[in-house]
This record gives sequence, C-alpha cells and structure tokens, in this order.
Amino acid sequence: MNYMHHAVISEACPICSQGRVLIAAEKDGQTLFVMCEDCESEWGSPYDSADAALATRDHHSFARYMEADELTDHPWYSAILNK
Repeated sequence: MNYMHHAVISEACPICSQGRVLIAAEKDGQTLFVMCEDCESEWGSPYDSADAALATRDHHSFARYMEADELTDHPWYSAILNK
C-alpha cells in the first residue's frame, strides 16, 4: 500500500488539526467511511467530514485506507483531493 495514494478528503482534520481525512473501508470490504489518520475520528460520508459535531469514534470497523484509483467509479470520487 502506497501512503501517498490514499484517497484524501481533507488535508486537516476538523477535530485534531493534525491528520488528513481519508476514505477508509470497513472489514466487510464493502462499506466505506472517512477517517482521520491521526485521531481516528470517523464520518459516514466525505460530505459530513468538515463538521466536527458529526464525528464518531469506534463506530466503524477499520480495515484499510482506500487508494484514489480504486474509487474512480464511486460517487465519492469527486470529493477526493489527490486524484
């Protein structure tokens, strides 16, 4: 897995201001969510990730970060900064 190719939604997490917000996959391999790589705050959608009030913790079962090129046909592709 190449760290530079993770699908980035935001360069700064609204919770910790440290990590980037990335698209992640749950352990089921089908469900996607977004997550801060540093504080592990989670959101159900990239469109909610700017709102700190909508953040959760430990709601999702993290498996891995998605790469931008894996999401070219996904509706969230338009939200990715580093495509």
